[in-house]
Amino acid sequence: MADQEADPRFAAIFIDIPLERRLEMVRRHVPALNRFAIVQSPGFGTTGDEANLREKDDPQALQRFAAENDDDLIPTFIRASRAADAIVTVPDRRIYNPRTIVSIMMTTYRQRTPLIGHSEALHRAGALMSIHSPPSALGHEAGRFIQSLRGPADWKPIRRHTGVHQVSINHQVARSLRITVEDP
Repeated sequence: MADQEADPRFAAIFIDIPLERRLEMVRRHVPALNRFAIVQSPGFGTTGDEANLREKDDPQALQRFAAENDDDLIPTFIRASRAADAIVTVPDRRIYNPRTIVSIMMTTYRQRTPLIGHSEALHRAGALMSIHSPPSALGHEAGRFIQSLRGPADWKPIRRHTGVHQVSINHQVARSLRITVEDP
């Protein structure tokens, strides 16, 4: 994508929701959660297409932990659980994938640390809540953008995060962890 950044034919609406906005939504729904951690692979969010996923200035209440390899994954989640009230997931496929998700969910559940997911799949897997953009909404947003163009002269390269999101709360996990979730 780096070569395409200067190409005026490309535009992007990122499907991720900025970390700052996700944390804001979590605090609105669960005010008791103040300290957050992210577990990611080394270098995730610092190069190439992932650069937009790493906030330039992480909020002070956020700590990042790197899982160096598969053997380090569970110990890293235990360390993150001990340092935070909740773990916020990021779309790092080396960490969050079908092969690892059950172990991650069981580890954080045993530590009584909720996971805040970035996808509907993580919500179904057992995250306390997930903040994500439904594909149909993303399609409508892209369609509206394209319809707003009146011709080739209007086409300018844009890069922005989606303004569309959905908050899914797993009430069963909330009850199990004895966490009160508010409807703002």
